[in-house]
Amino acid sequence: MENFAPRWVILGLGVFTSHRSAWFVLIGGVEICFALSESVPIFFYFLAICFLFLSLNYQSPILAQ
Repeated sequence: MENFAPRWVILGLGVFTSHRSAWFVLIGGVEICFALSESVPIFFYFLAICFLFLSLNYQSPILAQ
């Protein structure tokens, strides 16, 4: 049960930070990871990928609209 809180935090962060479909693909990926294995390291790897994704797309024109 303790894994649900971080998942909803990341999901909320994604919804409010970026409306791009690629973000929801990442969310779907982490849902699959949690479905396959309820291990914490997978979540931390996903966190690193998310922050990398956000930093790469921070200057995106879609955010300037």
